[in-house]
Amino acid sequence: MEFSFKTWLEMAIPKSRHLKQTYYHGTPKEKDGLKILVNGIEPPDLTIRKKNWLTPLKGKVYITPSLEYAVIIGGVKP
Repeated sequence: MEFSFKTWLEMAIPKSRHLKQTYYHGTPKEKDGLKILVNGIEPPDLTIRKKNWLTPLKGKVYITPSLEYAVIIGGVKP
């Protein structure tokens, strides 16, 4: 995993155990999951979405080491 200089300014330096860990990101749409496999996780365009309590910060995404939590956060919306 490569980090740009900008990344280092925005976050603490991760410990080696964090870099070795597997992280998950949930999505309810198969086409979005396939896009993530090709392009990686890209921050959403927040200008076209209604904001709620789960809306990520601009330019950020949710990832978690818990598969169960990723399924909840990225699950199908009611």
